[in-house]
Amino acid sequence: MLREAARESSLDIKQEITAAATLGLAGQRISINEFAERFNLSDAARLAISKKLKSPRLGDEKFKFDANEFKSIISYKSVELSNGALLTAPADKFGDVFRQEFVDQLNKEVQFSTKGRVVNEKLKAAP
Repeated sequence: MLREAARESSLDIKQEITAAATLGLAGQRISINEFAERFNLSDAARLAISKKLKSPRLGDEKFKFDANEFKSIISYKSVELSNGALLTAPADKFGDVFRQEFVDQLNKEVQFSTKGRVVNEKLKAAP
C-alpha cells in the first residue's frame, strides 16, 4: 500500500513516503495512521496513503513492519535529473553513495557527486 501510494504520487510525496518507510521500523507493530503520525507525514502524503486503503478503518489496524519485505519491494532508489542523468543505488545506501548538494534552492537544482571504480557498464534500449 505504501509502495502504491508513493508510485502514484508527485515526486515530493514519493520522497516523503519512501524516506519515512526506510527508517528503523523493523519488526515493530504499527498501524498506517501511527506510521503517518510518527513520521509527521504531510496532509498530501496521508491522503495518498488513505486513498489506497479499502476501508478507512484499516488505517487503525496494526501490522508488523517487515524490513526485509520492504527492501525486496524497494531495494533500489533511482533519481532522474532534468539533464537526463539517472542515478541508482541500493535504497538504504543511496545517501552514502551519492552526495547531494543544493545549488539553487529556488529552482530545486541539485548537484550529485560520487566516486568509485567502474565494474560494469550497461546500455539499455529506450522505452
